[in-house]
Amino acid sequence: MSQPPYGYPPQQGGYPPAQGGYPPPQQGGYPPQQGGYPPVGNYPPQGGYPPQQQGGYPPQQQAAYPPQGGYPPQQPAYGAPQGYPPQQGGYPPQGGYPPAQGGYPPQQPTAAYPPAPQGYPPQQGGYPPAPGGFPPQQPAYGAPQGYPPQQGGYPPQGGYPPAQGGYPPQQPTAAYPPAPQGYPPQQGGYPPAPGGFPPQQPAYGAPIGVVQQTTTTTTSAAPPVVGVAPLLMSTGPFDPRRDAETLRAAMKGLGTDEKMIIRILGCRNPHERLLIAQQFEAIYRKPLEKALDSETSGNFCKLLKRLVRPIHMVKSDYLHDAMVGIGTKDRWLIDVFTQSTNAEIRLITQQYNVDHREDLESRVKSETSGNFRKTLLELCKARRDENPYVDERSADIDAQTIYKAGEKKWGTDDSTFVGIFTSRSVWHLQAVDKWYRKNRGKSVLDAIRNETSGDYCSALLGLNKTRDVYFAERLHECLAGIGTNDNTLIYILAIHDKPTLKQISNLYSTKYGHSLEHDVRDDTSGDYKTLLTELLR
Repeated sequence: MSQPPYGYPPQQGGYPPAQGGYPPPQQGGYPPQQGGYPPVGNYPPQGGYPPQQQGGYPPQQQAAYPPQGGYPPQQPAYGAPQGYPPQQGGYPPQGGYPPAQGGYPPQQPTAAYPPAPQGYPPQQGGYPPAPGGFPPQQPAYGAPQGYPPQQGGYPPQGGYPPAQGGYPPQQPTAAYPPAPQGYPPQQGGYPPAPGGFPPQQPAYGAPIGVVQQTTTTTTSAAPPVVGVAPLLMSTGPFDPRRDAETLRAAMKGLGTDEKMIIRILGCRNPHERLLIAQQFEAIYRKPLEKALDSETSGNFCKLLKRLVRPIHMVKSDYLHDAMVGIGTKDRWLIDVFTQSTNAEIRLITQQYNVDHREDLESRVKSETSGNFRKTLLELCKARRDENPYVDERSADIDAQTIYKAGEKKWGTDDSTFVGIFTSRSVWHLQAVDKWYRKNRGKSVLDAIRNETSGDYCSALLGLNKTRDVYFAERLHECLAGIGTNDNTLIYILAIHDKPTLKQISNLYSTKYGHSLEHDVRDDTSGDYKTLLTELLR
């Protein structure tokens, strides 16, 4: 082994130095000679503390680690740049400091130190430490506090707290599991590395399970939003408190800034609008709906108030409006019952009973009659199948049953029609229609039109249509001809988010040859038109 010409580490004999001490006294050098500090001779002096063992400190063991040639691993000369990572020998040392004999924890002189599997960065000595190894050491005094931590990894295996009975106790060969919590979950540690460093846990004393706040995070909980497409969360910066303050500024003082109101409420989805309404009431002790009612008017006001209410409340109000006063708007009842989920119908029923102090089912029973009443009352029970998976054999059987109950016989078995159409999912009924087209040469919708009539027929047809198809047709009815059915137009745009309205608009354009936005602009005006077109963008 070649010897370096000068500097540190010491020459033959390694570290600790042989008898005679280190460093060798120099004439006039440092430390001072006789009478100086430390005294000339071995270091530490013979008989001092700790007592010197034969062969220096610490005592050398046969086949000791590290090999002869210097302990600890060779470092550059004093004043040279401190390299990273440390040289061969690894960290923590085996059988090193504290003293090898009786150290903590005891080391086997021949135990191999496992290499790092795929750590970050790969260090000599590896991660995790050897079973029972000494916990990770702190950098030398004055050394830069680098990141990531030094050899031994974080958190150390069997390290700090003490390896025996530590928290949590680690197995020397067990892989470190990913953190069960944390926001967002990290893949492979920091930075990501395949199979590398595990996700970091919050610092000691940090709150557990608290979501980090960003510009898109809110602290208020929102009521459940049901009956809309799953794309509810904002894809851009969203601060409900700032939006609430902006709305207040738009309505404060003389006049109202309608453009600002449209900009805020027209570009938010239903979930976000509810958060804005909550923040507004929390700050100003006044419901946003009431503030909008006092500052706006007409259909523009009606649409704004619908936009800041939960969807099931909008549907409950729509049902009440359909049955209040003289006569009943049966198509509005069909709009709600045929295109709402079971969960929505339960919420609507509860809300209606609270708001109007009467039972919804009883009110529907008193406002309708015949097979139409039977159909709506079955839907009120909220027991319709919602499974998107279809049993083709069951669908074929239902198709044959419908044929036998209708076209094959004189008259119509309406109980069979009501029982099948109110209990089967729309996907199942589409499979029924497929069989009908293949075997009877017509659609099941044609069979319904031939066997039923009036609102009863409209309800059964609605149950056979998906939501986008149904509402595309209803919007065309609202906008076609002379005049506009604003109540239904407002209802449809208030209960859907932008992705769903986009699907409806695309289907509308395909079916009728012109865009929904174009027809809305032709049939409406003013701020009301501006808000409608903003919702359709």
